[in-house]
Amino acid sequence: MPCYVILNSMKKLFFVFALAFLLAACGKDEVKPRSEDSELALESFKLADSIKSYYVNRDFDAIKDLSTETGYGEIGPGLREFDSAELKFTPRLVQIEDSKVTLNVSWEGRWTLKGNIFEEKGMAVFELLGKPLKLNRILKGSPFVYP
Repeated sequence: MPCYVILNSMKKLFFVFALAFLLAACGKDEVKPRSEDSELALESFKLADSIKSYYVNRDFDAIKDLSTETGYGEIGPGLREFDSAELKFTPRLVQIEDSKVTLNVSWEGRWTLKGNIFEEKGMAVFELLGKPLKLNRILKGSPFVYP
């Protein structure tokens, strides 16, 4: 038997074994359930995003529903008029202590009022409490006091 036939057969055999190994190694492992802290962090991200969306759409009653009395008391009086707004939140840090969640968010905003454009950015710190989570306080850098 010629040498090249044996070589081709060995290459094909090696390829089949390599493919079988890759398929076996890429099998699905059991998916671990999310931890309670992970669930709280995800819930805090969703809450912040909902509040942002309601703010941009000027649905202040919905923001009130997602806040404690104290939390809305910090947002409500500071709300200013604007024709349109764009607000982008980027979660940076979540700290969980017992039933209190502190969410640090960097934000960028662009507001239009009577043809004038205002741009700001900053870092906000939200304190969230309860089950389901609600905004309790804005500890630093509220994006809701602009333009």
